[in-house]
Amino acid sequence: SFSLSNRNQVGGDGSREREQESQYSYNIDSIIEVLIEAGLTGKDIAAIFTHTPAVSMMKARKDNQAGLSSSPSSSSMEHSLEESLERAYHGVLCSVIKLRKYDARKVLRSCPGLLTKRGSVSS
Repeated sequence: SFSLSNRNQVGGDGSREREQESQYSYNIDSIIEVLIEAGLTGKDIAAIFTHTPAVSMMKARKDNQAGLSSSPSSSSMEHSLEESLERAYHGVLCSVIKLRKYDARKVLRSCPGLLTKRGSVSS
């Protein structure tokens, strides 16, 4: 089986470049990586994917060039899981409401729609 831990070991000819290119693409490994970096556990991720499968198909990270583009249509289309996590999990749940990380993760497990663009903006 192919996992995050052995992904870096496969192929020494350009696989690192492909990994960096796919960092900003629609990739399930990148989605899981972003969720783990945010502090979510496997149980949290499984609950989120079960209740809101669209999260698994989101763009993982925002592009560095997205902030430089001036067209409003590209900025509205460029929405990533990283931005949703920043807005809903870190912003609203942990900072504004001041929930402990355990309680904030519990809220995300029961309301995973907060990680969608619509849910994070309305939160």
